[in-house]
Amino acid sequence: MAAFVIYPDATPLGSRRYRANGYVDQYMNALDVYHEGQIEPIAECLAVALELAAVIGSRVAADVDAVLVEWRSVNTDRAGSASHELPALLVEQPVVNVSYVASCLAISERTARSLVATACGRDILQKMGNARRGAFYQAADLISVLEEASSLQGIRRIAAR
Repeated sequence: MAAFVIYPDATPLGSRRYRANGYVDQYMNALDVYHEGQIEPIAECLAVALELAAVIGSRVAADVDAVLVEWRSVNTDRAGSASHELPALLVEQPVVNVSYVASCLAISERTARSLVATACGRDILQKMGNARRGAFYQAADLISVLEEASSLQGIRRIAAR
């Protein structure tokens, strides 16, 4: 099986780097012959892309799980505390503000502010922004996982593991 990769539309396929690797040309050739009635090349492109997506997805999930295990290890709060619900929220939305945390976890703004401060102290969240634009907090460990999975170099590293 030939090694084709189909990149998402958001990827800058027109860049010289992608053209040098031939991915765009292979995919476009597969589309051309598909229009002529040959389905094998496009099916092969899709199969390879799906296989890569499955590998990357499972490895990203494992990386996210490792982050969550680390966060659980530093959480010494009582069972039932909102701090145990915060990680799931951060997986859905890794950049938050106090109002968002309060709204999503159905807690008061004061409790959310305390929860965010505690999460910052545990290196789960990091403050970003300023008072004028509003304080936001990011789960840097999760963002790192997502950034690696969204870059070509990161995809290559993940697929090579």
